[in-house]
Amino acid sequence: MKTSKKLTFLASIVALATVMPFVSSTVVNADTNTKALGITKTAVNNNASKVTPKATANVKLKKNNKKHQKTNYIRIKRLSFVYNHEGKYTVKNKRIVYIKKHAKVALYAKNPVWINGQSYYRIGRNSYVLSQYVRPVRK
Repeated sequence: MKTSKKLTFLASIVALATVMPFVSSTVVNADTNTKALGITKTAVNNNASKVTPKATANVKLKKNNKKHQKTNYIRIKRLSFVYNHEGKYTVKNKRIVYIKKHAKVALYAKNPVWINGQSYYRIGRNSYVLSQYVRPVRK
Protein backbone atom coordinates (compact mmCIF):
# COMPACT_ATOMS: atom_id res chain seq x y z
CA MET A 1 0.00 0.00 0.00
CA LYS A 2 2.77 2.41 0.88
CA THR A 3 4.72 1.64 -2.28
CA SER A 4 1.71 2.38 -4.50
CA LYS A 5 1.33 5.83 -2.91
CA LYS A 6 5.02 6.50 -3.50
CA LEU A 7 4.71 5.40 -7.11
CA THR A 8 1.70 7.63 -7.79
CA PHE A 9 3.51 10.54 -6.14
CA LEU A 10 6.60 9.98 -8.27
CA ALA A 11 4.47 9.62 -11.40
CA SER A 12 2.78 12.96 -10.70
CA ILE A 13 6.17 14.62 -10.21
CA VAL A 14 7.43 13.21 -13.52
CA ALA A 15 4.27 14.43 -15.27
CA LEU A 16 4.76 17.93 -13.89
CA ALA A 17 8.41 17.93 -14.87
CA THR A 18 7.50 17.13 -18.48
CA VAL A 19 4.97 19.95 -18.62
CA MET A 20 7.20 22.60 -17.00
CA PRO A 21 9.22 23.55 -20.13
CA PHE A 22 5.98 24.65 -21.83
CA VAL A 23 5.08 27.04 -19.02
CA SER A 24 6.73 30.41 -19.41
CA SER A 25 8.82 31.47 -16.46
CA THR A 26 9.21 35.08 -17.54
CA VAL A 27 7.58 37.85 -15.59
CA VAL A 28 7.00 41.15 -17.35
CA ASN A 29 6.44 44.16 -15.14
CA ALA A 30 4.20 46.96 -16.30
CA ASP A 31 6.10 49.95 -17.64
CA THR A 32 4.68 52.86 -15.64
CA ASN A 33 7.03 55.40 -17.17
CA THR A 34 5.40 55.17 -20.61
CA LYS A 35 2.97 58.04 -21.04
CA ALA A 36 1.87 57.17 -24.58
CA LEU A 37 -1.65 55.80 -24.93
CA GLY A 38 -2.26 52.31 -26.22
CA ILE A 39 1.24 50.90 -25.76
CA THR A 40 1.59 47.61 -23.93
CA LYS A 41 4.53 45.37 -23.19
CA THR A 42 4.02 41.68 -23.99
CA ALA A 43 6.25 38.67 -23.56
CA VAL A 44 7.40 36.91 -26.73
CA ASN A 45 9.38 33.70 -27.30
CA ASN A 46 12.72 33.13 -25.55
CA ASN A 47 12.37 35.79 -22.82
CA ALA A 48 12.43 38.64 -25.34
CA SER A 49 10.01 41.52 -24.89
CA LYS A 50 8.41 43.56 -27.61
CA VAL A 51 6.47 46.80 -27.50
CA THR A 52 3.33 46.55 -29.60
CA PRO A 53 1.19 49.65 -30.22
CA LYS A 54 -2.56 49.24 -30.17
CA ALA A 55 -4.85 50.98 -32.61
CA THR A 56 -5.15 54.43 -31.09
CA ALA A 57 -7.45 55.79 -33.78
CA ASN A 58 -10.46 54.04 -32.26
CA VAL A 59 -9.56 54.92 -28.68
CA LYS A 60 -11.18 58.09 -27.40
CA LEU A 61 -10.51 59.61 -24.02
CA LYS A 62 -13.49 59.81 -21.74
CA LYS A 63 -14.04 63.41 -20.73
CA ASN A 64 -15.77 64.51 -17.61
CA ASN A 65 -19.00 66.05 -18.91
CA LYS A 66 -20.04 67.36 -15.53
CA LYS A 67 -19.70 71.07 -15.07
CA HIS A 68 -17.06 72.21 -12.63
CA GLN A 69 -18.81 72.46 -9.30
CA LYS A 70 -17.69 75.12 -6.89
CA THR A 71 -16.58 73.60 -3.59
CA ASN A 72 -18.16 75.14 -0.53
CA TYR A 73 -16.04 75.60 2.56
CA ILE A 74 -16.82 76.33 6.18
CA ARG A 75 -14.65 77.77 8.94
CA ILE A 76 -14.72 76.16 12.40
CA LYS A 77 -15.53 78.75 15.11
CA ARG A 78 -14.37 76.65 18.04
CA LEU A 79 -12.90 73.21 18.70
CA SER A 80 -15.55 70.79 17.50
CA PHE A 81 -15.88 67.04 17.38
CA VAL A 82 -16.63 64.91 14.35
CA TYR A 83 -19.81 62.83 14.54
CA ASN A 84 -21.11 59.82 12.62
CA HIS A 85 -24.57 59.29 11.08
CA GLU A 86 -26.01 58.31 14.48
CA GLY A 87 -24.87 61.53 16.17
CA LYS A 88 -22.11 59.76 18.14
CA TYR A 89 -18.46 60.77 18.32
CA THR A 90 -16.13 59.39 15.67
CA VAL A 91 -13.32 57.42 17.33
CA LYS A 92 -10.01 56.68 15.63
CA ASN A 93 -7.16 54.84 17.38
CA LYS A 94 -9.11 54.96 20.68
CA ARG A 95 -9.33 58.77 20.51
CA ILE A 96 -12.21 61.05 19.67
CA VAL A 97 -11.68 62.88 16.37
CA TYR A 98 -11.93 66.68 16.51
CA ILE A 99 -11.22 69.72 14.35
CA LYS A 100 -9.33 72.70 15.72
CA LYS A 101 -10.56 76.27 15.81
CA HIS A 102 -10.22 78.36 12.59
CA ALA A 103 -9.77 75.27 10.39
CA LYS A 104 -11.09 75.49 6.82
CA VAL A 105 -13.11 72.38 5.91
CA ALA A 106 -14.70 71.41 2.59
CA LEU A 107 -18.39 70.48 2.61
CA TYR A 108 -19.87 67.40 0.97
CA ALA A 109 -23.39 68.84 1.00
CA LYS A 110 -24.49 72.46 0.90
CA ASN A 111 -27.46 72.11 3.23
CA PRO A 112 -27.30 70.96 6.86
CA VAL A 113 -28.60 67.54 7.93
CA TRP A 114 -30.80 66.93 10.96
CA ILE A 115 -29.71 64.07 13.24
CA ASN A 116 -31.48 63.50 16.57
CA GLY A 117 -32.96 67.00 16.53
CA GLN A 118 -29.64 68.79 15.92
CA SER A 119 -28.28 70.39 12.77
CA TYR A 120 -24.99 69.04 11.31
CA TYR A 121 -22.92 69.79 8.21
CA ARG A 122 -21.58 66.83 6.29
CA ILE A 123 -17.81 67.11 5.84
CA GLY A 124 -17.02 63.60 4.60
CA ARG A 125 -18.25 60.07 4.28
CA ASN A 126 -20.02 59.36 7.58
CA SER A 127 -18.48 62.55 9.08
CA TYR A 128 -20.50 65.45 10.41
CA VAL A 129 -19.86 68.66 12.40
CA LEU A 130 -22.39 70.56 14.49
CA SER A 131 -23.64 73.52 12.50
CA GLN A 132 -23.64 75.86 15.51
CA TYR A 133 -19.82 75.69 15.60
CA VAL A 134 -19.22 76.67 11.96
CA ARG A 135 -19.54 79.72 9.73
CA PRO A 136 -19.19 80.20 5.97
CA VAL A 137 -15.77 81.16 4.63
CA ARG A 138 -15.34 84.83 3.79
CA LYS A 139 -14.28 85.55 0.24
